[in-house]
Order: sequence, then C-alpha cells, then structure tokens
Amino acid sequence: MQSSDNRHSRLQSFLDNPARSMWRLALPIIAGMGIQTLYTIVDMIFIGKLGGDSIAAVAFNMPIFFLVMGLSFGLGSGVTASIARFIGADDKANADNAAEHSVAMALVISAVLTTGGLLFGPQLLIMMGSQ
Repeated sequence: MQSSDNRHSRLQSFLDNPARSMWRLALPIIAGMGIQTLYTIVDMIFIGKLGGDSIAAVAFNMPIFFLVMGLSFGLGSGVTASIARFIGADDKANADNAAEHSVAMALVISAVLTTGGLLFGPQLLIMMGSQ
C-alpha cells in the first residue's frame, strides 16, 4: 500500500511543480557535463605545454565532444526514466521494447558520428593546416 502512495505522491509533486521536477531530472546531466568541462580544462593545462597548435586542435574538437556528450547523457537519462516507468507499472514488454530501441538508436547515432568523423575529419585537418 505504501508503494502506491509513494507513486501517487511523486506524481502529485510533479503535477504541482513541473518546473522543479524537470530541474531535478536535469541536474545529473548538468553535473556530468560540468565534470567533463573540468576534465577539458585540465587537459588544456597539460596540452598547453606542447604549444599553440595543440591547444587549437583540442579547442576545435570541444564543441563536437560536447554534442556527443549531450546526446549520450540525454539518451541515457531519457531511456532510464522510460524503462523505470515501465518496470514500475509491471509492463515488461514495453520495458524490453524501450531498451531495444535505445540500443538501436545508440548504434545509429554512433554509426552516423563515426562515418561523419571519418569522412570529414581529414578534410577539416587539411583546412586547419592551410591557414
């Protein structure tokens, strides 16, 4: 009986203040990306000892890296919430379906990004080298 009351109270808290609930869902993603930013800053400190070209290469790739991180964190958080909701509702078929589709989406995204990197990465390096 308490678990259904707990579910009701969570739903009610979301309905009462959806903006606060969305922030509670977004905070882990924000924290993860903040840690990645700190990681990049530390990388810049160490790479800075190698010279300006090395820093330029890392700075050029940072937005692309954050795009991939955002896609990964967003997909992972959304899928986790979806699967948890289905499991909580004792709906194993839809939970399995959500898990299968998330793996398929991850494979498609990784294939597109890998292909794009292999096709356009060398061209971008040549363009950067000619400037």
